[in-house]
Amino acid sequence: MSNKGWFEGFAIGYPSSNNALEATNGIIKSLYTFRERLPVGEFLSVLENDIIHQLSRERNTDDPITSQNAKAFANVPSINLSLWTSTYHWIKEEREVIIMKNNDEKNAFY
Repeated sequence: MSNKGWFEGFAIGYPSSNNALEATNGIIKSLYTFRERLPVGEFLSVLENDIIHQLSRERNTDDPITSQNAKAFANVPSINLSLWTSTYHWIKEEREVIIMKNNDEKNAFY
């Protein structure tokens, strides 16, 4: 196996991609650095004066200008009743657990 542990269920409970981080990185590159490599000092200046100021303002719920469209952070997961119900029914099903050994590791499949 060339990419050991590279599948969706390998780290249950953790994101399988870094799409949100890459999207933010793309915005920084296109809006603030114009996809040019900046010297460290110049980048730190852009970071301090532009990037942090703008991104912080987008998240500020107290700012009268941006509060209506603020990008709120999720502090707790939002799970609706439908998902709880389907999860409960899935757990109650009689499912066979298949355990496979691969190089001294055990992987469970449901």
